[in-house]
Amino acid sequence: MFNINNYLMDLDPELRGYLNILAPKIPEFLIPYIGTSTMKRLKGVGYFCGMDFASEDIYDFRYYFSRLDHSIATALIIWDYANDKTQTLAALFHDAGTPACSHAVDYAFDDAEVQEVTEICLIDHLSKDEKLLELLEKDGIALEDVANFKNYSLVDLERPKLCADRVEGIFSSSMIWTQEASLYDVKELFSGLMVKCNDEDELEFCFIDEDKAQKLIELNNGVNEHCHSDEDYYFMVLLGRMIRYIVDIEAVTKEELHDMIDVEVFEVIEEVSVHDPELASLYYEFKTLKEVEPQKDRIPTKTRDIEPMVLQKIKKGYLRS
Repeated sequence: MFNINNYLMDLDPELRGYLNILAPKIPEFLIPYIGTSTMKRLKGVGYFCGMDFASEDIYDFRYYFSRLDHSIATALIIWDYANDKTQTLAALFHDAGTPACSHAVDYAFDDAEVQEVTEICLIDHLSKDEKLLELLEKDGIALEDVANFKNYSLVDLERPKLCADRVEGIFSSSMIWTQEASLYDVKELFSGLMVKCNDEDELEFCFIDEDKAQKLIELNNGVNEHCHSDEDYYFMVLLGRMIRYIVDIEAVTKEELHDMIDVEVFEVIEEVSVHDPELASLYYEFKTLKEVEPQKDRIPTKTRDIEPMVLQKIKKGYLRS
């Protein structure tokens, strides 16, 4: 049986503090859903696309952060602002179909710019989890209502607008990867958020004042710079090549990646590498490379821009009113 206290105690203390900022207590109705097999798999899917297994000379994450951690944090943001069970569950399950190694799979299948290859039919994926279906029936919530998370603008919006998924990604990436944000920064920014209708009549997260909006933009720029660095580009392409390789030789199927965790992908790579010098060379480079040369002739990759709405007077052309 899933124990939420055990889950929390296994987290880095800073991460526990972060979740406490988003919600002093995880709502009781959410806990059984976190304990479903669908969500527990995401504990083994790292938020940073398999780079927890890469060369430590290239990546220096403060601590491990999983897709489960991200999903819970996103759900807590929605609960805090919407106080709605269905939207909160939609936020919790929005990444449920994410494959092992996340967006490295997009790189594997030539979708580094849009990054939608990893998207699957979430209803079909969730419907395989009998416990989840039982919980939804008990709560009187339709599967379609939690699977279609794009119906809730606070959960998901097109860039450059702000939604919970995007806000959470900036917070966690800035604490763990770029290490440009502290818990104090996150608390200040989170307290400055509110919800407002945008020009398209969608509910959207915005800021009370310009200073906090500017701070979030700066943090996002730092994340964007890391995502477009020569190092991250090279390693995402490298892992993508390895994943494509093991799929092409039918060591795994593309579909199976959505039921696997990161370590299982690397176990397959290691197993194949024993008798495959080409893959072994790629994997050795992935694990040991100390420096990346400037990358020329790069393929286009995803741009993570944001333009937060702000309620006070704004600088024209920089923030949306």
